[in-house]
Amino acid sequence: MTRPPSPQDVLAAVRDLTQLRDGAVDIDHSRSAAAMETVGRAMADALRPHRPETVLTWDDSDNAVLGHVLARESGVPAVPFRLQDGVIDVDVELVRGRQVALAVLHGVPAFLLRQVRSYLDAHQATLEAVAEAVGPRPSGETAVPHHLVLVDQHTLTPAARDTGTDHAH
Repeated sequence: MTRPPSPQDVLAAVRDLTQLRDGAVDIDHSRSAAAMETVGRAMADALRPHRPETVLTWDDSDNAVLGHVLARESGVPAVPFRLQDGVIDVDVELVRGRQVALAVLHGVPAFLLRQVRSYLDAHQATLEAVAEAVGPRPSGETAVPHHLVLVDQHTLTPAARDTGTDHAH
């Protein structure tokens, strides 16, 4: 087993993948395969203590790459899902009765979290953790036992870089 990426490695990887557009974070997996590997390994390592049996990821190309690395590194199936007209579309057999983690590169809006929790509750599954590669510091209002953020999005701003306050968690 390889050593887990250091916080500095994760921050460097996220920077390699990220562009700021009008102050918004834009992550593109095609910018660096090595950086995606680092982020995926770090996320798998962060989720490991929460023992998910399934990891849900957004059904888009960036999160599909993340899901692939997560599945390989953790040995847990990464299952893509989409939200269509307010309804979650996912293979229910891969979540029913399981401990589930939600893992995304960036952005877990409160409405999505409510939808995922409701869906999992309806299928006797438990949301054990939410992991974001880049996000705001968890505020405690997420009602998730464990909300993990690898890199605080505010540390990616030019001002944070200039003052030396950029860091990974």
